[in-house]
Amino acid sequence: MKQKNEIIIYDGICVLCNFFIKWILGKDQDLNFKVTNLQSNFTKTHYPGVTKVDSVAAVSYTHLRAHETRG
Repeated sequence: MKQKNEIIIYDGICVLCNFFIKWILGKDQDLNFKVTNLQSNFTKTHYPGVTKVDSVAAVSYTHLRAHETRG
């Protein structure tokens, strides 16, 4: 059976978000996560509603979790 991965969608312009993603991927030895940025065609096509988040969102098997930080 093929394992489904969580998808982390992050702001590709945000330096802090980029460091966060690098940290997560460095810790993810079991390859549980796939990542894409808010600006990607993949995100715009498959998760258009999440483009309103300005930081990081995680797409799980059953629902969307979003964490926003506003500066």
